[in-house]
Amino acid sequence: MMTRTTDMPQTGGTLLNKAGKGNYQTQDSIKNVIRYIARENGMSKDDLICRGAMGATDFTSIDMTIRQFRCVQLLHERKGNFGRYIDHEIYSFSEEAQEAIYENDIPVEKIARSMAQDFYDDGFQVYYGVHRPDGTEKHLHMHFAVNTVNFKTGKKRHENKTATKKRQERLDRIVMAEIINRQKSAKNPS
Repeated sequence: MMTRTTDMPQTGGTLLNKAGKGNYQTQDSIKNVIRYIARENGMSKDDLICRGAMGATDFTSIDMTIRQFRCVQLLHERKGNFGRYIDHEIYSFSEEAQEAIYENDIPVEKIARSMAQDFYDDGFQVYYGVHRPDGTEKHLHMHFAVNTVNFKTGKKRHENKTATKKRQERLDRIVMAEIINRQKSAKNPS
């Protein structure tokens, strides 16, 4: 367990889970969310810092990643309506965490990849992207597009507020650990 000292920032980011009723209920939702995160949706925004995937290729085209998400969904035998095709989660860093990340030159891709690893370890493909603040969003933030079908079991992902809260706490711990590690490295260079 980490002990907070007065010189450590309060990470306290906010995780928004957009898996509400009626959201992402068409196959096009996969394409739309992934293209939005990758900034390949036709909108002119220049805020993408990095992007990547776990459980799908991210070194070819976005279309290949989208097809791989759809292939996994063929594993799910459903009775009736498929429901959500994708979950979209956004983690917005607090001002304090954002400042500590910039001051300590922490690679945000490492933070995003650590969180993506958690989704992957649970059996879900995930595509992620980190966006810098721009005119509409004032904080550094990460997007996660999570396939709603588990590639290990073929079962659907069931989301609730408790799971979202646990992921936010996990992400806060990942951010804090990176900040602490960077600060220790700066004080004790090898």
